[in-house]
Amino acid sequence: MSTDLSDRYAEEGYVTISQALSDRELEMMREEMDRMIVSAPTSPGGAVDAAGNTVEWPEDFSFHEEDDKKPILIRISRQLRRSSLMRIIYGSPKVLGLVESIYGPEFVPFGESIIVKLPGDGARIPHHRDGKQHYEVEHRGLNLGIYLHASTRANGCLWAIPGSHRQRHIDVNELRDTHDDILPDSVPLEVAPGDVVIHDRALIHGSLVNTSPDLRITVYFGFHHYASVKPFFDLDHIHRRAQVISLCIHERQASGLFPDEPPYDYALSDAAPLPVTETERAEALSTPPLTL
Repeated sequence: MSTDLSDRYAEEGYVTISQALSDRELEMMREEMDRMIVSAPTSPGGAVDAAGNTVEWPEDFSFHEEDDKKPILIRISRQLRRSSLMRIIYGSPKVLGLVESIYGPEFVPFGESIIVKLPGDGARIPHHRDGKQHYEVEHRGLNLGIYLHASTRANGCLWAIPGSHRQRHIDVNELRDTHDDILPDSVPLEVAPGDVVIHDRALIHGSLVNTSPDLRITVYFGFHHYASVKPFFDLDHIHRRAQVISLCIHERQASGLFPDEPPYDYALSDAAPLPVTETERAEALSTPPLTL
């Protein structure tokens, strides 16, 4: 990331990186998301999908429920444990390099999720800040969102209030109670397929209903500065969670999909080494997120 983009992130609380992923990676991710959506439970916590197949980890699928309407799929959490392709994308030196450009080489993951805005009825997400508001923490964490499709006002693009990450004591609930769905000073973040939007977790942001015939999916990978999580979590938990990064780097290299690409050199790989056994791998992928 250029100095100009880093400065813009610090000032506005978000930044867009154009064409951060290749067309090949985008197409693979879209195909993977088609499979994930089809394999979702038919209702919150449901045990089977529409075809009657058993759903693994049904608790990872979140739905928007309104009155007596059919629940609408809105979020898929912890995608790394259900998708090798998502791990391969996560381990990209370009993706991890963007995080390093903001935090330096010492960073750790907190959690991952996918926002799904289905055509015609993709649910609204009210303006909010992410996580808990630890005002004493210098680096509040970042969300790195990979856009698989064009994101427009019609299909429920993200709206954000520039600079609100530096105004930590704004009462977002009060703002929502006294204004319409779009809060004052909010701007739309309309982006192209393959773009990445990185935003500070303290940024006030939200999105409206997808009223268009177009699908919108954003794949989120979240990260913290290593120093930020130390006061709140024990080192064993932090390092177990960080093993996900080592695992994803390894899986990307082992996939053979990018033979000429040097792997990302993770600075904390000694503290968070590659999980070797299946038990270690499962433990790393199921370690609770470092949510702040």
